[in-house]
Amino acid sequence: MAATATLERPAKGRSPGSAPARPRVPFVRAAHRHNEGSFFDVTVTPAAATQAIGPFDVPSYGFARYVVIDVLGAGGALGGGAVTADYPWNIIQSVELTDPNGAYINFPVDGYSLMLENLYGGYVWSTDPAAAPGYVNTIVAPSFSLRIPIEITPWDGFGSLANQNAASAYKVRLTVNTLAALVAGGAPTAPAIRFRGYLEAWSAPAQFDLLNQPQETQPPALGTTQFWSRFQPVTVLGQNTIRLTRVGNLLRNVIIVARAVGGARAANVFPDPITLQWDSAALYNQELQAYRARRSFEVSNVAPPVGVFVYSFTDDQDGHIGFENRHLWLPTVQATRLEFTGVTGAAGSWDVLTNDVAVTPAGR
Repeated sequence: MAATATLERPAKGRSPGSAPARPRVPFVRAAHRHNEGSFFDVTVTPAAATQAIGPFDVPSYGFARYVVIDVLGAGGALGGGAVTADYPWNIIQSVELTDPNGAYINFPVDGYSLMLENLYGGYVWSTDPAAAPGYVNTIVAPSFSLRIPIEITPWDGFGSLANQNAASAYKVRLTVNTLAALVAGGAPTAPAIRFRGYLEAWSAPAQFDLLNQPQETQPPALGTTQFWSRFQPVTVLGQNTIRLTRVGNLLRNVIIVARAVGGARAANVFPDPITLQWDSAALYNQELQAYRARRSFEVSNVAPPVGVFVYSFTDDQDGHIGFENRHLWLPTVQATRLEFTGVTGAAGSWDVLTNDVAVTPAGR
């Protein structure tokens, strides 16, 4: 009996007998990491008034991942005073990053908030800036480094943004804090503080590699953008209902810094227990502060600072924050009811840091 021939159904988009399309080399394999600096290098001595520096144009190169800010001081003295609780991060009174159209990517935040973005944003594996080589928290010679985040997940370049037009640049602005905000009491001498900015980027890959293999020439879902913003509601002693105003995108992180009336971080300005309501669902119902602190430590290996409460949706890959598969992000629309309710032990205010992501249609 003659064998019966079988016809293989051709793959969609190609004719019978044609060779299958070759898979493209992934973007992060086709591109290469690029560091460039320093595109600004300014020395400022804190004084009685805040001092603005910038704006600084971010160099154009490939696809922007992060802007790194190095801070290095020398020549200071306490003079019988004591550094404040948020030192040395509060050397930066305000920092912001805007896109070529002037829209905020990183809304104006203080240096302590930017430190928390680094600590819990999950952009590198060892996230704690205070554990990095070179960190010094003295007034004599303060030293630290922080990233302004652009890219979301380094494993695939998701969220890195096109940065190839020198005539239309991203811009960084900084404001240096007063000496009185850094040292309480005494007769301190301010250090001269040097600020340097660096760009971390991906190169722009060619369409084909040296072996003539097709390559991805841009990160996945190019145009997807993450934002960090700050909302500062006032809290009262007793029952509080705080509705978060930054909704409409996918939420990646919410970090709350509870502060007493004088501005010091204080845990009793945050309810214990607390409920987080997401429309009709109580995501966290009557949750204790102790549980939230343990949960934050479990996914970051860093105990949260006093008065800091972290709600992260980025640990779906391996139980550690960042480098996520993006499964846990919390979807919201403009009408979403997202609010915290509970009873506080003291009046004060919150710094609510919201990390939300606007995803292009290709990335949904």
